[in-house]
Amino acid sequence: RRKWLILTITCSLVVITGVYSLGLPKIYSLYTVIEPGIVDMTQSGGYVYLDTTANIKARIDSQAYTRRILNNVTIERQLTSLDFKVNILNKSNILTITYEAEKEDIDSGIVILGNLVDELRRDYDKDIQLKKDEFNRQIFMKNNQMAELNLQKKDLEKQIQAKEKSISDKYAQIEHHKASLKAYDYRIDNLLGELKSIKEKSQDILMDGGELSGGQQTQQKNGQSDILYPAAIQQGMSLFQELRNQINDLRIEKEFSRTSITALENDINDLTWDIERIKKEKTLAIQTDIDTLQTEIDKLKNRVNHIQGIKMISEPVSSVYPIKPKVRSMMILSLIAGIFFSVFAAFFIEYISNIRKRSEQE
Repeated sequence: RRKWLILTITCSLVVITGVYSLGLPKIYSLYTVIEPGIVDMTQSGGYVYLDTTANIKARIDSQAYTRRILNNVTIERQLTSLDFKVNILNKSNILTITYEAEKEDIDSGIVILGNLVDELRRDYDKDIQLKKDEFNRQIFMKNNQMAELNLQKKDLEKQIQAKEKSISDKYAQIEHHKASLKAYDYRIDNLLGELKSIKEKSQDILMDGGELSGGQQTQQKNGQSDILYPAAIQQGMSLFQELRNQINDLRIEKEFSRTSITALENDINDLTWDIERIKKEKTLAIQTDIDTLQTEIDKLKNRVNHIQGIKMISEPVSSVYPIKPKVRSMMILSLIAGIFFSVFAAFFIEYISNIRKRSEQE
């Protein structure tokens, strides 16, 4: 009996709600996605973040950046607060920051979100710079160590070059001594030939002297023999002795050259061993340390290159469609509320009507 009342109240409430919701300003959702800064890498290749997402969320929720942002951004409307909503995606290191704005304030809202990220970066820049400075100091120290090792390496290379030059000089001395040995042998052979010739001449003189002493020479010849033969014999003996002395001297010098060659060969062996030892020291000790330092420097540089501030994964953007007012939801709720209220009103009116009727009958 009260169906028209129920229908009228319900339809009126739905119409009123629809008109009201359509008159409300359209609100759009602006959002950006960020990731905390990275300050180091783990041994397994993972990242060490500058701060936790929970701490960053707490910073934003505390309204700590509202005043700074309002001072930095020029907005037509006067605002006293900025309502940011921060969500951590599935317990990850990703944060979504949302901000609601009317259609005409979308551009300002995007600027506000961008400024919020800039302020967050500015807060963490000091910590990032301190970490970079720490790594750069380590790199500087290791570069100094490498420079010292390179100086040692160059010094060893100079020692090797000096020893190789000394070996070359000693080989040249050996060749010189070998040439001298050949010259000594040739000179000794010549002197021995001269000795033989002198010996033969001396024998001939002695034989000639015997013939003259046999009584066949004249008195004049006897006078000459007394003078010439002893002088010739004495001269031959003197020359013979001189040649023998020269031969002995040459043999001494020859033996000295042989001894020198042996000594030079021993020196060459010692120098060669020293060169091999220095090369091993340069390769196994110094070069290994240099390679180790270079590896450590490369790792430190890689860690420095991975240091970064808060990363904006997604630039601030607006939703395509407004998120408020939710006309459909409001219409459905008004329909349900209208039915409930109108039914209640119908029963209440019916109840009042029944009471009146009873009172009239009495």
